[in-house]
Amino acid sequence: MPMKKESELLETAILDKNESSLNYFVKNVVICRKKLKVLAFSLEKAEKSKHELLVLFKKIKRITKEGIVIQSINDIVKLSQMPSIEKDFKKNKSLIGFDVFTYKKEIVGVVKDTIINEKNGKLIAFCMSGGVVDDLVEGYSIIPLIYTINRIDFKNENIIIEKGIEKPALLHQGGLKNLLGISKEK
Repeated sequence: MPMKKESELLETAILDKNESSLNYFVKNVVICRKKLKVLAFSLEKAEKSKHELLVLFKKIKRITKEGIVIQSINDIVKLSQMPSIEKDFKKNKSLIGFDVFTYKKEIVGVVKDTIINEKNGKLIAFCMSGGVVDDLVEGYSIIPLIYTINRIDFKNENIIIEKGIEKPALLHQGGLKNLLGISKEK
């Protein structure tokens, strides 16, 4: 399954079907909080526009190293043309930076990125930091949403997960322990 980090999509060029630049770039990822899915990308143009512009996720043909490919410039719409997305857009805030707590209000970490399925736009996982020292030693943790999808609460701009959910988190391969070949088990 092809995946991308949300942070990798920001500032990505929008291309037509021939992969020619349309002079639009991804400004933000618009996420439906109920379905934990990308609805659209808000765009900025090389020259400023007075309208908020979007490309719907369902209009994306593919994501390449060069950019996000859509059929044509006609797939770029004004926010005012999409009332079904307007509510999510106005509430939209990247999940990056959200604090992650257990239901007992114990801090688990901070969301550093989200991982998105390129084919259907669903959020697959959160990349979570447990703190500078933990990140250096262990690396970022990955919390797959398969464990948390029914247990996330977005109240107060925080993510609250049930106790024990942090246990199945997978460690990212970037920590010093991994680089130095130090393992917890002997």
